[in-house]
Order: sequence, then structure tokens, then C-alpha cells
Amino acid sequence: MRMRDVARLGWVILIVGLSSLSTAWAKPGEIGKFAFLNGDVKLWLSGEYRARMELMQGRDFKAPDKAAGTPEDRLFVVHRARLEVGALLWSRVEIMMQFQDVRLWGQEADTLADFQAKGFDLHQGWARFLFTDELSLKVGRMELGYDNERILGAVDWTQQARSFNGVLLAWDPSFMQLHAFYAAISQKDTLLSASQMTGAWAKVRKWKFFQPSLLYVFDFNTETERYRHTIGTHITGAIAGFSYTGEFYYQTGTQKTLTETQQIQSYLGALSLGYQIPVPTKPTIRVWADFVSGDDNPTDSVYRSFDTLFATNHKFYGFADIFLNLPVHTKQRGLMDLGASVGFSPFQGFGLTVWYHYFRLFHGAPDANQQMQQELASEIDVVASYTFLNGHAYISTGYSIVLPTAGMAVLGKGNQPEHWFFVECRTKF
Repeated sequence: MRMRDVARLGWVILIVGLSSLSTAWAKPGEIGKFAFLNGDVKLWLSGEYRARMELMQGRDFKAPDKAAGTPEDRLFVVHRARLEVGALLWSRVEIMMQFQDVRLWGQEADTLADFQAKGFDLHQGWARFLFTDELSLKVGRMELGYDNERILGAVDWTQQARSFNGVLLAWDPSFMQLHAFYAAISQKDTLLSASQMTGAWAKVRKWKFFQPSLLYVFDFNTETERYRHTIGTHITGAIAGFSYTGEFYYQTGTQKTLTETQQIQSYLGALSLGYQIPVPTKPTIRVWADFVSGDDNPTDSVYRSFDTLFATNHKFYGFADIFLNLPVHTKQRGLMDLGASVGFSPFQGFGLTVWYHYFRLFHGAPDANQQMQQELASEIDVVASYTFLNGHAYISTGYSIVLPTAGMAVLGKGNQPEHWFFVECRTKF
């Protein structure tokens, strides 16, 4: 047999082999699993690549004006490349390292000479000690996310995502979860003068129709003398196509200003109701109301503006991220978000969802004519996505338009609509 025939036969065997595997692809995270020493040592390897093109205006609702410092539209691509390596030793010690590179395409000053990789980072790196099958202690750099990430989340929408340096003690029996955590947020040279966080979370997962949880977070900064407690509940459930989520959080404590010590008294309340119509396209309708308390007089002795701490706010207050940082983006006045969404899946792997948000200030503020304003804007978000290759590949695209009203003026913004558009692709193994 000639070499050409051997090569052809090899290609036939490879194609037949791949076609036989195509009906039983492994899921992401299951491909790179290896066992050694009779199973006493287990290794895994996984990776992800995600690129997103965005067209973002971000002009504070003002017309482009270079002289006034109002920028033109921004068009950019940012990517994330991740590699995760982990090991489980004797079923009692787990080690994980997750490396990532996050960068804007073209940000390097020179395609040859600039090779510093400023966006390369150890996103997670921790060791977990499993004392029993239910009790464990994790130490190192890790993501922390609880419930729907209203207060504490990893913000995976951003390419860099969020991680904490700390410890996590977890008890996870079948009927509930109980976690206690600590994280160092920032420090200069000693933890005795730093911003830190500690807290606990508990969830009962015995029933599908009623799953309550409690979260407590104490964050403090010894330099600015802010000592703040956040405590609240998250309750969710589903039955016969209906689903609901109810949340309430309260903040208390003290913080220093230039002239006095303020008492913190603020709260957040949210309610969401949904229903999935039992037809093949799976249309889902959802309505919600969010109330984030604000302060009509931020300079008095009581501070009433709720801070969402380490939340994943992108998923709650509109994809255009106009109110990403609460309370800063409302000038401590708080936010009301009333809205609805409808989504459906006409075929396997594809989904299309439309959201509508109506934003108001929790407390009105006077404009230049001393008229009290509360109404801020309406936002419409549309996102289509398709997942294929058994979860190994994903593409999505979305568009948002924000229509401001007169109330935006009290936040120092204009009255021009703003648009946002993105296209994203992702693959992982």
C-alpha cells in the first residue's frame, strides 16, 4: 500500500471516529479529567475563551462634543482567555488554580515589543480541606456568590470577574447550606488598617416551592471609620410553571464624614413573579419591582442610601449599566426599578428575551428650576443567544436603548437617548 493510500485510510478512520463520538460529547469541564495511583489523585483541566465586541455611547445622554469633553461612540473588543487546573488528593484536599488574560484588542503599544501581558492574572487560587463529605475549609483567592448575587457576586458578565482573598468555612448537607466567610478587600501594609469583610450565609433547600436563605455581611474600613452591617433574606420557589423571588436587606452601622459620625439606616426590597406557559416554545413572562432606598439629605446625621456592596448589578438594573454603582450613580437618592420581561425558546439551545425597565429616583431632587424630579428613564434590552456543541460553544447578541426624561438633569446628565450593542462568542472545554 502506497503512502498516499495510508494517509487516506488514516483520514477515513479519524472522520469515522469523530462521527461516532459526536453523539456522546462530554460536557465542558469533563474532558480533561485524569486519575492516578488507583484513584487517590485526580486531576482536571478546563479552559475558556470569550470575546465580546461592544458599541457603547456612554456620553451621559449628551450629544458628542469634543470641546466639552463629551466623547464620540466607543467601539471595542475585549476578550478573556482562561485556563483552570485542579487536583483532588485522597478525596480530602482539593487545589485549584485559575489563570486568565483579559485585554482590549489593540491595547498593546507595539505588536512585537509590548509583551508584558498587563491583563494576565491569577483569578482564583485556593486550597480546600474536606474534613468530611459535608464540612470543608477553603483558603486563598476565590469567587464568592450567593443567591442571585444581589449583594455578593462574581460579576461574571465582566471579562475580569470578581474574586476575593480570604477563607470560607462551608457545611453542605443535603437539606441545607451554611457558610461563614472572611475576605481582605484592600490594604496598604497591614490588615490592622484595611478594608475587610466577614459574614455568614444559610439556605434551606428542602423544598422546591420554598427555598429561604439568610445573608449577613459586616464590612468595615478602619481608615475611613465606616462600620456597616447588612442583613437580609432571599426567598425563591417554583410550582406548576409559576416562580417567585422575594428579597429584603437592611443596612445599619456608622460612618465618619468630615464633620460628624452618621448613623446608617437603609434598605433594599425586591419582588419578582414569573410564569412559563406550557407550550413547546417555552414562553416565560416575568414582572418585578425593586426599591433601593435613598437619602433626601445625605449631609445630615442619618445616612439612608443603600449600598449594594459587591453585587452583580448588571443583571438587575438594565444591561446598559447606567445604574451600575449604587448609590453613586443616583447621587445617594436611591432607585426604583419597575419592569417586565418576556422570553421564549423556539428550538433547542436558542433563546430570545426582551426586558423593559422604568427607572425613578427613590427620593426626588430639585432641578435647575427648583422643580422636584423623580422620573429618570426607560430602558429596553433585547438579547438573543444560541448554545450548541453540547454546551461547548455559545454566541449571543444584544441591543439596549435608554430613553431619558427630565429627571436625568438632577444627576448631571443630558436628555439624548443612548444605545448599546454587543456580540459575544464563547467556547470552553
